[in-house]
Amino acid sequence: MRQRNAYRRAGLILLAQASTLYEINVVLKRVALAVFPREQVAHLHGKEWTQFMQSTCLGNQFETFGLVNDDSPANDAMRNSARTWICHHQSNTN
Repeated sequence: MRQRNAYRRAGLILLAQASTLYEINVVLKRVALAVFPREQVAHLHGKEWTQFMQSTCLGNQFETFGLVNDDSPANDAMRNSARTWICHHQSNTN
């Protein structure tokens, strides 16, 4: 189990270093690519990306990611949403 969730731990470490929304999205995309098929995730951005995050982590809202510019400074709400997604997203392989 610990080995299976190593990508989540690595994502949380990278998230702590992210300073903009763009950097948070890069971390989230790396985490997603670790567990979802590349052809399902790699091309997503904007509204499609937030819909993907919402659909894979039900009960959480990720609209904040689509409402601000990529160069916006990371704030606690963004970090908390990203942390929640990293820790609780669901896929067929989890």
